Amino acid sequence: MFLQDYVDQYVARTQKSEAVWNDAKTMLPGGVAGGAGFLAPRPMYVERAQGGRFYDLDGNAYIDLLLGGGPHILGHSPECVVAAVRRQLERGTSYMLFNEMGVELAKLIRKHQPHVEMIRFANTGSEATMFALRVARSFTKREKIAKPEGGYHGQHDTVLVSGTHSTAGPERRPEGSPESAGMPSDVPGRTVIFPWNDADATVAIVEEHAAELAAVILEPMPGFGMGMAFYFAALGAGRVTYPAAAGVARITLAVGGGWLLGDVLGLGLTGQFIAVALGITAYGALCAAAVRPGVWPGPAR
Repeated sequence: MFLQDYVDQYVARTQKSEAVWNDAKTMLPGGVAGGAGFLAPRPMYVERAQGGRFYDLDGNAYIDLLLGGGPHILGHSPECVVAAVRRQLERGTSYMLFNEMGVELAKLIRKHQPHVEMIRFANTGSEATMFALRVARSFTKREKIAKPEGGYHGQHDTVLVSGTHSTAGPERRPEGSPESAGMPSDVPGRTVIFPWNDADATVAIVEEHAAELAAVILEPMPGFGMGMAFYFAALGAGRVTYPAAAGVARITLAVGGGWLLGDVLGLGLTGQFIAVALGITAYGALCAAAVRPGVWPGPAR
């Protein structure tokens, strides 16, 4: 009863959003640009955001607990970021060629992430993880990757398995389950799934498949708060000891047969804590206050 009362209040207070939704859903699936923006029974539409709040078309104010999924650590529209974006808009935005500001950002990343040697930029976090996995496959000459059940690492097929909407198999030995229709049928078989926050089961699964893994990808501090302690304990403290195959880089204190990737948050926080275990690091919108870049630094070789 309480939930229905809440829904009724929501519908009554968002009439302008309903009018926009009726128009939008004739052009956009669900009336939104992506699934995360859809709220049942219908979405609301944001008019503006400032600090820790956003405001819908009807003028209702909301405390934003998601903050863009994590990147708005300074809040929405902080004055320093707005001023910097305004300055750059006057100079142009997309050159195809590189610029000095990108070099300065690379220096800043290396300053706070001591394990980083070389850096590539991308357009989104999804691109960053996609390219990072491609590099890992190229280096190791292997195709399979491993990821945690429930972990989100982008929108490309290999990582869009057993994420936030799809689970399968026993709790301690989960099986790959596609997150979307339209994915090739062999994709789940190329992604090894391990359980979240179960150190013993994770170690056993990763060691079992280590000889065929190009990479293990995980997010040490998930944007949606799934927890991280067991990953530091299992992967950051040398629990996985499978010997590296000939010609494959050994990642000390992590997976000997592959690479460990992390969508790392903060200016060095988790990255510095497990730097010795990292082969490649993937960054999303956080590294530029949600102005949508992607970065994937790693070893020079």
